[in-house]
Amino acid sequence: MFWQVMGLVALDQGVKHFMNTFFRDLDVRVFDNNLLGLEVYLNQDVSIFNGEFLNMDLSMGLLTLLNLVLLLVLVSVYQYLQLIHLTKKSVYLALLFFLSATVCSTIDRVFWGGSLDFIVFMGWIIDFKDIYLGLGAIIVLISVIKEHDSFKSSKEDFESVKNYFRFVKESVSKRFSR
Repeated sequence: MFWQVMGLVALDQGVKHFMNTFFRDLDVRVFDNNLLGLEVYLNQDVSIFNGEFLNMDLSMGLLTLLNLVLLLVLVSVYQYLQLIHLTKKSVYLALLFFLSATVCSTIDRVFWGGSLDFIVFMGWIIDFKDIYLGLGAIIVLISVIKEHDSFKSSKEDFESVKNYFRFVKESVSKRFSR
């Protein structure tokens, strides 16, 4: 999965560099409205924590730290899924998009000082990272709807979560006991 994540990250960052270098002042709209278009915009303010949803006014440093923590959690989930031999492609595809978006977001904060957005879509200015997040969420939603009858009982769910945290604890213990 490493190379797939790096490919999606390279696409996101490569297009941002290209757009910023050659089309920094571009503002093109299809249908003369905000439905679809291109506009390069360095978004330094809006994230899920600092935007319309939570408005917590967190610093860029703290947001970057949160990204790194999320990245560690997602990597540990991937390792755990490998350990238990989970083979559902939808889970790995959603995880691929979430990991890619998290890496892109971290790079954006560190190297761009925010998110360099360039796609106008339904009044929002977004980038590939936002598309990755949307695709991951859609895959999770479809999986939940499609497989709602096969979900485990609450007790089995609790056991799965306990096993995951046991795995994390053992992994951390092994790394620091060397």
